[in-house]
Amino acid sequence: MASKKEAHYRRGRYQIGLARGKGGVPVSDRWYILWYDREARRQRRQSTGTSDFRLACEQLDQRYLAERAQGQANEPYCLHDVFSDYVVEHSSKLASGAGIKSRLKFFLRFVEEEIAQGALIDPVLPSDIHEGVLDRFRIWASQQPIILGKGRNGARNLAPIARQRRTATSEDIIRQCKTAINYAYDRHRVSGRPEFRVRRTRYLRAVNRDRISISQLGEMLDYCVHGGVGGSSQLWQYHALRRYLVAAICTLARPSSIFDMSVDPARRQWLKTDRLYDLNPADRVQNNKRRAVIPLHPVLEHWLNHTHQWFICIEQHWRRLPGSATFVQRRVQTCNGSWRTVGRHVGLPENYPLRLLRHSMASELRRRGVNPWELAGYMGHSLLSMTEVYAIYDPAYLSTVAAGIDDIISDLRKIPGCTEAMSPAYRPVNEADEAFYISSLPGPDTSERSLDFSPALPGNRLSLERPLLLNLGHRQAGLIGLKLH
Repeated sequence: MASKKEAHYRRGRYQIGLARGKGGVPVSDRWYILWYDREARRQRRQSTGTSDFRLACEQLDQRYLAERAQGQANEPYCLHDVFSDYVVEHSSKLASGAGIKSRLKFFLRFVEEEIAQGALIDPVLPSDIHEGVLDRFRIWASQQPIILGKGRNGARNLAPIARQRRTATSEDIIRQCKTAINYAYDRHRVSGRPEFRVRRTRYLRAVNRDRISISQLGEMLDYCVHGGVGGSSQLWQYHALRRYLVAAICTLARPSSIFDMSVDPARRQWLKTDRLYDLNPADRVQNNKRRAVIPLHPVLEHWLNHTHQWFICIEQHWRRLPGSATFVQRRVQTCNGSWRTVGRHVGLPENYPLRLLRHSMASELRRRGVNPWELAGYMGHSLLSMTEVYAIYDPAYLSTVAAGIDDIISDLRKIPGCTEAMSPAYRPVNEADEAFYISSLPGPDTSERSLDFSPALPGNRLSLERPLLLNLGHRQAGLIGLKLH
């Protein structure tokens, strides 16, 4: 039986995998359909007779649908099956798959409570979801708080924060349920489309008029390289946030776009010759959250030249012998912990999200007289007018936005600490470690490159007279054993 990591394609209880013998070595290059037989209480497999993965998946689909059609009279296609198939077949392949899955699970929690109270009868069919059920869901969801910071961020535990679930969030969950049911209808698995309507969230969301000032943004950058009062011995934890702040200033992008920034040539985002950056990677299909192609700002270009793969990352530096070191960049997909810490330092409320930077930059650029049409194109907003149909979008049009960002960066450089924070060559130092960030965080994404010891700024006080001794585990010892010079 294939392990969970080896589940190449799964549908219902069936999955595609390779038959393995002793030591986990495949006994054949042909694909097998694998499943668990509940009656026999054993794993079973059936050869597809082909090594073509696409043909093997088609055989699995036929087997699954035949079993579904045979047992449909006794086992109706319930709401849980609708959501499960939608996640397995579609949403798990999307970048937003984790969020989609959590929304559907939240709705199923409500359904289970409805069944326990006798308001719904198990099994619940898609046709059982009507306006009355959704009205009860909206009331129930408003009483379920959202818990932030439940996991770990870096090496620190986050104190959980509870906030009230907004009405617009509940409507997003209902919209996701409707999408899943429509997906089943398009594949002839349910008899009709959902009849309920979803309220437009545009009119349900409260307009957030809070913004981050330029002075607060400068304090954030300064904190990332110097820490708070008395300094900090864990400044490496803020390197990812420092990179995020630079990207938010130079791109005005959404958080999801910034965390997806990469210099990997296969993604075709960094267009060096044209000095452009495409926020939409090659393997992503544009949706209503459009990602624009923007002119490359010199500050962002400098940071890209100091990036090995993923832009938002932490850096780990080790030195074994004078003159040799290991430089590791590890991808980071959230900055919530460091954002909250730095936000408290500058006086932001606990629940202010990362996207507030995007709103603040847009407001500041409008205040400085940037052309609204150019600003909309830079931020990836769609302009539903005949003007955009005739005047095809081109990054060269965004001259006033680029000038406005230059003006903001010039103002930031006047704030103490910001000049160093906006330079990738500057690395914070402290009494405990005068040369490098030191950390021991494990992670799957590692990339190694040699470290340049020539200090570009005074803050890089690199001392090579004596080796830095670290007490590292076997994992870290294996990394620094690569000896990059």
